Amino acid sequence: MKVGRFIVGPGLGLAAVASVGVFLWAPRPLDEPSNIQAARERAKVARTPPPLVKPVPEDLLARPLTPAQRAEVERISEAWRVEREALESEMRRHSNGLPERPGSVEGLRTSLQGYSELSARYDRAREAAWRRALAAVEDLP
Repeated sequence: MKVGRFIVGPGLGLAAVASVGVFLWAPRPLDEPSNIQAARERAKVARTPPPLVKPVPEDLLARPLTPAQRAEVERISEAWRVEREALESEMRRHSNGLPERPGSVEGLRTSLQGYSELSARYDRAREAAWRRALAAVEDLP
């Protein structure tokens, strides 16, 4: 037998079939689907939610309105501005009167009770003004 001569025979064929079988059968790491990779990338980025925006009558003035609608919304908006300033002033007065360090959780809860009521009143007034302005835009021609 000569050295260096390549001989093709049944052993080589059997070896080739065995190697393909081992290659296909052997476990290998699976690639993650792209949607999982994308989700992991999004999870790495810290996202802050958009700020909470509660609608006020002035928001409607940016829309195209008829002169009658604009006048009514401006009137409601001005009434809300006056009421808002009064409520904010009351809330500032109340928060200025709070002690620096309340003695206990119960003391803090008691001292903030009035502020909580003012805050709820403020939110109800804002919501009522918004609904009046929205009704004016929908009702007037």
